[in-house]
Amino acid sequence: MVALFEDTFKVMVRKAGEETLSIPSMLAVPFLPFKLELWVVIIGQYIVCSLVMFLIEGSSNDDDFPDSSVRGGVVESVYKGFFAGFGGGLLLNPKTVPGKIIVTGLSLSVMVFMSIYGAQVTTALVESRLGAPTGTISSFEEGLERGATFCVYSFTVPFVKARWPNMKVLAVGAGGKVYEMFDALYEGKCDASLIIDNWWRNAQAGGYSDAKSPLFDTVYSQHLKGVEDDGWKRFHCDDKIFPIASIGVPWSIGNGIPVREELVRLIRFAIKKAQDDSTRRYSTYAAAFSEKFVEPAAGCSAQGASSADGGEVDVSASLQDGVGATMVSLIFTAAALIFWGVENALSSRAPKSTKSEPEEAEVGVDMGKVETFAAEADGLAQARIDQRLGAIEAALGALAAGKAQGSNDRDAPPPQGSEDRVAPPPRRSDLTGDVVFSMSTTP
Repeated sequence: MVALFEDTFKVMVRKAGEETLSIPSMLAVPFLPFKLELWVVIIGQYIVCSLVMFLIEGSSNDDDFPDSSVRGGVVESVYKGFFAGFGGGLLLNPKTVPGKIIVTGLSLSVMVFMSIYGAQVTTALVESRLGAPTGTISSFEEGLERGATFCVYSFTVPFVKARWPNMKVLAVGAGGKVYEMFDALYEGKCDASLIIDNWWRNAQAGGYSDAKSPLFDTVYSQHLKGVEDDGWKRFHCDDKIFPIASIGVPWSIGNGIPVREELVRLIRFAIKKAQDDSTRRYSTYAAAFSEKFVEPAAGCSAQGASSADGGEVDVSASLQDGVGATMVSLIFTAAALIFWGVENALSSRAPKSTKSEPEEAEVGVDMGKVETFAAEADGLAQARIDQRLGAIEAALGALAAGKAQGSNDRDAPPPQGSEDRVAPPPRRSDLTGDVVFSMSTTP
């Protein structure tokens, strides 16, 4: 067999219209930046870090874990871990070195995940606003999984069914009517069409939206009518996407001629020489076909449309995008747990104090002495106060007696020769500790 050329069939679909999101779809939007497996890893990491944090700090950190019960402490720890992980900020204020190690690793992973999330959202918005239009089917493999119906050129149906026995196909284009591949897709008879590059190039030039198609009068001729003179030429360019994403080439067919084995090299040489001859009809087949048929209508780019992947771009971050940050955080957590275990082991082996009541007992003896001294001081002060009160009472009594005696002396007639003498006033003497009053008269 000597090959002449090869036709590669790729998938063409219609452009998707504006999609109306349902309530479940809208609720799922915040979770689209990460794939399911990455969400599972992130949530698992936060739970593990929170539980280890409570194990280490739960009994010593009353600020972060005010509830002393295990259930309350676990709930509080998991809540604060998720609050930090979803961008709310760290609510944990660890008191121990292992707790600080955990918070450091958790902070690093939160920074990475928030950056990836923001980048994915930005990418999705740019793709939706400025990127290529999306199709009704995003990839060839998706069409197979969904059980989509493919329009297939009639003579290739047996080969396609041999390759994909369960594939739903619709045979069209018999007798060289390639336009049926486009018409059937527009009418909804199939979900996608398998076509080759040359057919798409011809469609961009209006080759399959002209008067040969039964849909010309009712559909194609009305496209951009009154806006462009030949707006109908752009119909397939504006209505469809080619090719969509696929893993490899969906299907290809080689065209050749059978020859005897001893003539293979000779025929190949003759074919190569003929293809290089620009005057021959089939020289450089693909290039000659493009030059003859392809003059894309205004607004259609043959190069961009035929090579661009118009399928949906998966903007969800995968497991490999976030597993690094998760591993770093878990390594920090494991290191903190090991540090905590070693710290507890060393503290349990430290020698214990022989004093039964180390500081508290000493404080108690001192307080007893203070109380004893205070009682003695109170007793001495009270005795001294009683002594002074007794002295005062005695002095007051003597003073009262002296006053009474003086009154009597004044009432009595003065003695002879004493007219010029006057009795001196009483004198008071203050002695240390006691008060003594003395009364004296001059004889």
